Amino acid sequence: MSTYRLTALALLKSLGLAALLILPLVTVAALMLMLPESMSGGLFFLLFLPIILTCGLSVFLSVLAVGVFVHRLKLTPEGLEYQRWPLKQIAATWAQVEGLHIGKKTGSATLLVHRIKPGFELDLGFMTLGSKDFKLIPLSDFTGWKDGRIALEMKKFAPKLFADQPVE
Repeated sequence: MSTYRLTALALLKSLGLAALLILPLVTVAALMLMLPESMSGGLFFLLFLPIILTCGLSVFLSVLAVGVFVHRLKLTPEGLEYQRWPLKQIAATWAQVEGLHIGKKTGSATLLVHRIKPGFELDLGFMTLGSKDFKLIPLSDFTGWKDGRIALEMKKFAPKLFADQPVE
């Protein structure tokens, strides 16, 4: 039984877009709430902008630090547990795991876990978001994927996943 943590780079990728969208909006909203009607705002803006940006950055870094410790992939002989804080949690037996997809160009690995109820899928024509048949677990986001520890452990527990993969 092993537990793997999310790489900091993977967490930054997932939080980065949210931060780029949310941080400026929060900053502008905070400034608008703080500006008194009588002030022109120029001097007030210059004085308090560094404080507001520092607070926003502190909140972002705190969420990042918590996320590194809460995101996890736990592999056992019976199955796996995947938690991506705060919303996504998957527990499955090895029999429920349908396959392993490894990208030919990128080497990114995704585990496909069979859904009991159909899920959300959106076909955009050039790509599909989500999957109605599978829950997706991005293995390459975890620390043990690049060095092969996750793959070795999964080969012990579920060798069927590697039957279609090329032999190294």
